Amino acid sequence: MAAPRWEYRVWHDAPPPLPLGPVEERTDIYLLHRAMTARMVKVREGMLDVKEMVDCSGGLQRWMPAGRYGFPLGAGQLAAVLCLDQSERAILGEDLSSPEVLRERLAQGTGTAIVSVSKRRVLDEVHDCRRETAQVRIHGRWHGSQVLEHPRAERVRSAIRALGWPEAANESYAQRLGREDQPAMASSSQCMP
Repeated sequence: MAAPRWEYRVWHDAPPPLPLGPVEERTDIYLLHRAMTARMVKVREGMLDVKEMVDCSGGLQRWMPAGRYGFPLGAGQLAAVLCLDQSERAILGEDLSSPEVLRERLAQGTGTAIVSVSKRRVLDEVHDCRRETAQVRIHGRWHGSQVLEHPRAERVRSAIRALGWPEAANESYAQRLGREDQPAMASSSQCMP
């Protein structure tokens, strides 16, 4: 599993032009449940990816990969990842054979928002940080997103200053997608399997 990274993400009302480089296009399905406070869960490339925010410092967020699960996926395992209560867990039934079955069952009243996000992105390196520049479609509308990432917070802060990015604008995907329970500093790992 990858090491934790400090991240700083800014959003734009209009999608930015993408820098030169190979463009990756994909659609991720974000699963947002009210009981999660510092976790992002998404279906990406046929796998369930889990990422947890483990720290905040000076406007930066430190995220750590917390699991990657293939299908079929146990309903109990998904319930633990999403922090579902017992009645919500019962809706899932048994094993979930595919991402499509997962979406179907979650939509039956588990209190989980299912948000499809189309992305066109380019990855490059700037000021010693990995940078992602993306055109992102959420609820039928295109936005722009840029993120700087590095294992060391001071490297991200230095790149923010060098690029002239706005301070205190860091907003994760979970926040941008309109989740009421914005990521908090404490990890929600107590409900992980």
